[in-house]
Amino acid sequence: MKKTIDKTLFELSGIQSRLLGSFCRACSTTQFPQQASCPACSSTDTEIIPLKTQGHLWSWTTQDFPPSSPPYRTSHDQPFKPFLLGYVELENEVRVQSKILTEQTQLQIGMPLRLTFEPLFIDQHGDEVMMYAFETETENPTE
Repeated sequence: MKKTIDKTLFELSGIQSRLLGSFCRACSTTQFPQQASCPACSSTDTEIIPLKTQGHLWSWTTQDFPPSSPPYRTSHDQPFKPFLLGYVELENEVRVQSKILTEQTQLQIGMPLRLTFEPLFIDQHGDEVMMYAFETETENPTE
């Protein structure tokens, strides 16, 4: 089984897997997901950059109903399971909306989290479609 990803969101390459954002050279704004023009100053002088893999929980909630499809694709052969959804502030770069894999009882605003990846669903070709998420930071981060 092959793992597939959206190459505009992240690069999946083992220990160096990262989200991909855009950086505006005109005003130094970082954006995720990446955009061709800056939302702050409208400049098109942007570049694709890898984002940090560690951050802090900025806010969170529970997602108790399936996301709209489209634009979100889900597996139609598996029932929906509620999940935690939050914003993670990546070390002075940008806030990223993401699934949170930590137990709800352990969540605290400001707690350290790290980037991880997990299967989202199996597509019609039998390939595993991957997604990003954040989980509790380990005691010895490797960034």
